[in-house]
Amino acid sequence: MAVKSLMELLESRDSSIINITSISNVVIPVWLNSKPGRMHRYWLRNDLNDSVTIWVGATSRNTLGLYLENDVVFRF
Repeated sequence: MAVKSLMELLESRDSSIINITSISNVVIPVWLNSKPGRMHRYWLRNDLNDSVTIWVGATSRNTLGLYLENDVVFRF
């Protein structure tokens, strides 16, 4: 029973960090674990310095969420 309790605790506390980086070396550390974390605002830029905002964060254990800012429209 003690080993089972310890294993459950380790699994619930186990986490990994993923670093999201940009071309300008801005780093956003995102922790993936059993508890969803807060979202980070991130600007994706191209070589013309145009940008679009996305939100990056852990939505659940082992799941990374990437969401566009509201009202973003792509036109080609």
